[in-house]
Amino acid sequence: MRSDEAPVVGIDQCVEHCVHPETVRHVRSVALPEDDLTQVASVFKLLGDPTRAKLLYAMLEAGELCVCDLAASTGVLEATVSQSLRLLRASKVVVARRDGRLMYYRLADAHVRMLLDLTREHITHEHEAGGTVSSAPRAAASGTASGAAPEVAGRDAAGTDPAASTSVMAPSGRRTPSARARHGAGMSADLVIAGHRRSRAARPTTGADA
Repeated sequence: MRSDEAPVVGIDQCVEHCVHPETVRHVRSVALPEDDLTQVASVFKLLGDPTRAKLLYAMLEAGELCVCDLAASTGVLEATVSQSLRLLRASKVVVARRDGRLMYYRLADAHVRMLLDLTREHITHEHEAGGTVSSAPRAAASGTASGAAPEVAGRDAAGTDPAASTSVMAPSGRRTPSARARHGAGMSADLVIAGHRRSRAARPTTGADA
């Protein structure tokens, strides 16, 4: 290479090395501790399996399912379902409830539901941006297309919040997911996105941002 030629720089590199002290200081001040980062990595590693992901999305849609129903609805062998559920329970991604001789499994909390729903929305967005239509169901779209009336915030005559329950008892005696179980993740996602935007707005302004 001749001395008058500019050096070749990769597209993922800065053309000019420049560190913004305020930005670096802010990132370091809010960084997760190493122990927390290890737990986060473990959760993502656990979710990074197609079979376990299939089971989790089945529970996201149904609220809670027994091993037999999980195997039948996903096409996974019952032995594989049981092994996967043991790992998911150990990592507190899934919890179980005993009903007689049956064990019913459901997602541990709203954080897991939100994580799954956001991931599905991200994949759907990527498909739409690429000009393809995703086959993944979208909770908000399905609710609108079916003509279902929007939920009304408030409490019932007993003083309880109907949306707080993750599942309701159907006439057949089987537990089915409530509206909160189906749509809670989407509602939480809006709150996270709004908080993220507020956090970015509060971030110190640097020379590159100006």
